[in-house]
Amino acid sequence: MVLIDRNDYRDAIPLLQQAAKMGHPRAQATLGIAYQDGNGVKVDDRAAAYWFGLAAAQGHRASQYALGGMYEEGEGGLPRDKRKATELYLASARQGFDKAELIVGVGYLTGDGLPNDRRQAIAWLQKAAVQDSRFARDLLVVLSDRSAPASFPNIAALGSYLARLRDQEMARMAARNGSAYGQDTNVVARINAVREMNEWRAARGAGNGGCIGPCQ
Repeated sequence: MVLIDRNDYRDAIPLLQQAAKMGHPRAQATLGIAYQDGNGVKVDDRAAAYWFGLAAAQGHRASQYALGGMYEEGEGGLPRDKRKATELYLASARQGFDKAELIVGVGYLTGDGLPNDRRQAIAWLQKAAVQDSRFARDLLVVLSDRSAPASFPNIAALGSYLARLRDQEMARMAARNGSAYGQDTNVVARINAVREMNEWRAARGAGNGGCIGPCQ
C-alpha cells in the first residue's frame, strides 16, 4: 500500500479496484474512502457506500463505522435508517474501533439510537478513553461527579449541560485569577468537554471516510 501512503491515489486506483473486486476488505475500504473524499476519482457517495458495504459485510470494523454514518445521514443512495446505523456502530465497537466505541457510549448516555443505560455508557466510554479519545476521557470526568445526571434525554441536552459546566468553571477561575485552580486536571476536563463534543459532532457531519486512516 505504498502508493496510498504517498497519497498517490491516481496510480493506486486501478490496483485498488483489482484487489477490491477480488474481495479484499482493506482494498474495498480504501476504495470507499477514495470515492467518498474524491481521492484519485470523482466523488461518488453511491460508489463509496457500495465498497464500504462489501467490506463491512466481511467484518471490516472501520467500514462498518463508515457505513453506519451513511445510513444515519441517508447518504450514498441509502435510506436514512437510525436502527441500521446503530447496528453497524455496535458491530464496529465490538471489534474495538475507538470512534464506534465513543458513538455507542454517547448513544447509551443520551438515548440516541440506544436505550438510556449509564452503566453501558461508562463501559463503552472507558473503552474509547483507553484508545486516547480525549472527549471520552473528559466526559468520564464529568460523569464521575455525583451531581451529574444519570442520563440525558438527547445529545442536545448533553451539550447544554457541558456548556453550563464550562461556564461555571470559567467563572470560578476568573474569580480566583486563574491561580492553581486552572491546573486541576478535572477542571480542565470540564472546560474542554463541550469543545471536544462540538468538534466530534462536526467531524461526524463532515463524513466518515476519514475514520479509516490506514484501513484498519
